[in-house]
Amino acid sequence: TSNFRQSYSIISITDQKLKEEIADIANQPYIPNAGHLFVFVVDQRRNTLIAEAKGAEALVQGSPERFISAVYLGSILNDNAKLSELLKLPKYVYPAVGLAVGWPDQEPLLKPRLPRHVIHMENYYQDLENPLEELKDYDAEVHEYYDLRDLNNRVDEFTTQIAKTMDKSVANRANTLKDLQKQGFFID
Repeated sequence: TSNFRQSYSIISITDQKLKEEIADIANQPYIPNAGHLFVFVVDQRRNTLIAEAKGAEALVQGSPERFISAVYLGSILNDNAKLSELLKLPKYVYPAVGLAVGWPDQEPLLKPRLPRHVIHMENYYQDLENPLEELKDYDAEVHEYYDLRDLNNRVDEFTTQIAKTMDKSVANRANTLKDLQKQGFFID
C-alpha cells in the first residue's frame, strides 16, 4: 500500500483434516487434493501489536479504509469523494485500485518487505510474541533503505511508521465509510 502497512498474512494449509474442513466450507471437493492451499488474510493485528508495543494507541481498527487499503496505489484513496467526482462515478461504483504502468525513468531500490516468517504461517494464525524484538533486523533494513534512497530522504523504521499511523488516519481517508455510503454501499 502507499502507507507501507503490509496488512496481510498468508496461512499455508498443510493439515489434511483442515483442508477437508475448508473444502466443506467452500463446497469445493478438490481442495483436499490440491498440492498446496494458501489462505490470504487481512491482518491488522500485527500492526496493532506493533503500535501498542511502541506506546501508540491503535484507534483506527474500525476504519473501513484500513480494510480496503491493500491496493496497488493506495494513494488514490486519499480523497475518495473528489476522485469519485472527477471520474463521474455513479451510485454503486467506488474507486478501489490504482495501477500505473509504463517504463520507469529510474532504477529505485526495492522497498524491503516483512520477513517471510512474519507473514507466512502454517495451518493457523501465529502472533508475534515480541513484535519490536522480532522486527529489530527488519527495522534496521528499512532504516537503511530510506537512508540510501535518493527520493524522499527520510530515515525511518517500519515499526515507527506503524506506530505513527495507527492512532490517526489521513484526514480524507477517515471518511471512507461515509464515501462508500454516498456511493450506495453499507447504507443499513
